[in-house]
Amino acid sequence: MWLGFHFPLLPLDAHGAGVVETPSIVLNRRGNRVALANPAACHQGIKADMPLAQAFTLSPELQVYEVDPLAEQQLLDSLCQWLSQYSATVCQRGGNAIVIEVASMCRYFHGLATLISELQNTIPNFISGCDIGLAPTPLLALWRARSHLALWPQEDVKDLADLQTMAIETWLSNLPITAIGWSQQEVQRLSGLGIKSIIYLHKLPFSDLRRHLGESLYQDFGKAVGVIKDPQPLYVLPDQFERHVTFDREIEYSLGLLFPLRRIVEQLALFLRRHRWRLFDLSLTLKLAWHAEGQDEVVLLLRHDLGSDRAELWLELAELKLGKMLLPAPVRELTVVSGRWEASHEENADLFDDNRQRKADEAIFLSRLRARLGEQALSVAHFSGHHLPEMSGSYVPYHLKNSQPIPEERPEIHGPLLRAWRYQRPNWLLPQPQAVNIAEFTQLKVSERVVGHWWQKQPTETLQPYRRDYVIARSQDGRLAWLFRDDQGIWYLHGWFG
Repeated sequence: MWLGFHFPLLPLDAHGAGVVETPSIVLNRRGNRVALANPAACHQGIKADMPLAQAFTLSPELQVYEVDPLAEQQLLDSLCQWLSQYSATVCQRGGNAIVIEVASMCRYFHGLATLISELQNTIPNFISGCDIGLAPTPLLALWRARSHLALWPQEDVKDLADLQTMAIETWLSNLPITAIGWSQQEVQRLSGLGIKSIIYLHKLPFSDLRRHLGESLYQDFGKAVGVIKDPQPLYVLPDQFERHVTFDREIEYSLGLLFPLRRIVEQLALFLRRHRWRLFDLSLTLKLAWHAEGQDEVVLLLRHDLGSDRAELWLELAELKLGKMLLPAPVRELTVVSGRWEASHEENADLFDDNRQRKADEAIFLSRLRARLGEQALSVAHFSGHHLPEMSGSYVPYHLKNSQPIPEERPEIHGPLLRAWRYQRPNWLLPQPQAVNIAEFTQLKVSERVVGHWWQKQPTETLQPYRRDYVIARSQDGRLAWLFRDDQGIWYLHGWFG
């Protein structure tokens, strides 16, 4: 048993204008006539194939959109990903239809009626216009959906076993030829033969159908009634999430991007849940309307150290990132691409152990800080083990995974930490040593001698051989300083003790 979904307003839904109160239309490819109108525009008398000038006469506030095949396909992909939680067999049929097999899934949803009811109640959250049809074959299910027939061929029969034993004539009854997608010329030819309903075709000898219908219609009818096999191309989940949106109007303020971004992030969360992934990185590329400040696009990176598939979290991080930035130029296009991910596994945890929740709260807090203050705002000290002071350590971006808990007892000291404790090196080194007057300091203790880069065969401007004699001295304001004297006898300030 198959369910067919037909989306008549898909070109408008791709622009988010399917059921808005403002009259909206989609133009044909030539751009001079109406291809599709939403209910608000139809209420004012606007119809398909109407000239654009006449449509504006009926509705001066009319919103006009162009056909966007990429946006339509992205919306169909999201619908397929959502429907894949209800069926293992999801197939796209044409540009605005999807079919799913439901007979094998009924036991997981307490019957076919419950499954269909859940689908009918949830699908308006994704798309405004949707017609649903039920039938024993995929093509017949789509025909019934396009014909707006009742879902159940008989009101008193909703059990799967009874539906599977129902004769094909019952499914074909009241199915008009004009609503199944055949061309107008073919429909007129069949009407001239007195055939106005599909049930009349089924009453003819099947051997004569090829002569009356032609090869193409004969194949369609045979697949619809189950006489000819109709293999379905299965929908396969992509390995990466990517969405591209071209705005009809330029967005001048950064927070204005949140409205289209909300829908994309919800699709991202659905994509991650279907894959059972948790996402660590998400990039937003803002294509500017013109070249400004030496760039034509702005790239924003959102990161969460523990990974997440929650739309609310990624949208909050995007809002924090966008809320503090000023756009150098209006935004014309938006591209969202998923980054690094890992498989999401369920983990057993102690009922009274709150370490896991504490770690999750810490990761969310750090992600918020990073989104608000920037990637370089959070850093952690990293020791390299080099004997030269300026190369013995550095600050790297802070990640939850490279942080270590503070031990209760002093650990065993090795490497640069041992050298710093033994020779009393300061924790605060200046980016560049500064020349000072030694008379302004009181020398307290000789620290150490450091010799570097004498082994370089071809010294460079930044790697010149040197010899330094370090001392600990006190400045006039009482602070402890780390000074050194070079080979020329010049004194430099290299750091301060805390």
